[in-house]
Amino acid sequence: MEGLQDQGEGLTFRDELPLRMKRVERSPSPSALRQQQARNEMLLRVCIAMQDHHEVEERGEISAELARLDLKLDLLISCVNQLMAAKNNLPPPVAVTLTTEGVSWQAANSLVVSPFTGNPEPGGPQKVLADLFINPLVPMPLSLHGTLYEGRADGGERSWNLVFDMQGEAQVALLEKLIFRYHRQAVAMGLDD
Repeated sequence: MEGLQDQGEGLTFRDELPLRMKRVERSPSPSALRQQQARNEMLLRVCIAMQDHHEVEERGEISAELARLDLKLDLLISCVNQLMAAKNNLPPPVAVTLTTEGVSWQAANSLVVSPFTGNPEPGGPQKVLADLFINPLVPMPLSLHGTLYEGRADGGERSWNLVFDMQGEAQVALLEKLIFRYHRQAVAMGLDD
């Protein structure tokens, strides 16, 4: 977790996260979009609850028996995560900047980082479905439709910016809450910029 900054329009979170995307011809049907948003909201709630749990544990407000059961549950989650990660063929992590409006990244070490597997590099604006794995303990991706733009970063390196399509209010609020909690954790660990 590298840190988080406020860039005027809201908080941004920077980290190396697995990212995968595919081109789509059209936006999903309203029914499919509702199902996708429900999965995203559930994933965000799980990630937030996992952070809440660890914050309570760090404050020492949990009994020894609950702590013992919790360690067993963490071990089980870790084992399931390893099995799912192997099955899901997780993409390699990419240094990204995440906001509630989108995600961006740029080329690293003169190599173009493209989230498209086996496809040519993107050119102009394209409609895509992005899978962003926002928590290493949860092998489920945050799946978001959006428009991918290619550009140049300040140093002239190639960069990409994915602007998310319409999201439900609950999903935006949960994503904002998760980004803020990552920020609070980064501050506590002295990793904020």
